[in-house]
Amino acid sequence: MLYWDLIDRAGHDHGPGSPEFAAACKRSLDEVWDAVWELRGVTVLITADHGQVDVSPERVDYLDDLWPAAELFDAIGPRLRDRLGDVAVLPAAGRQAWLRRAAASEQRFRGQHRGLDEAETSTYLAQLTR
Repeated sequence: MLYWDLIDRAGHDHGPGSPEFAAACKRSLDEVWDAVWELRGVTVLITADHGQVDVSPERVDYLDDLWPAAELFDAIGPRLRDRLGDVAVLPAAGRQAWLRRAAASEQRFRGQHRGLDEAETSTYLAQLTR
């Protein structure tokens, strides 16, 4: 198994709909093809662990601004942790959701893993046999 970050990084930096993303995909597949050229009788499977959706740093919803009364804890004790359910925030298409106090460099991304969108949950499997 090999993790190749070129495609994921291009998606985050430029968006999965960008020419840079398409070029990263082509480059990666070309490099895999070149690397397995000498392997005879070996099957190589190529897949991705997830997809991405296009987002914009200009379309960020800060949850602590939109819902200041939300009980968002910095740290909680084990008794409270046992009683709380998991929280999932699924932003609207093309948007990101963040906490202003927890803002990170990911806000600059043009592509993101964000939830249950088909573009993120579907992936591909390719077989390469030389």
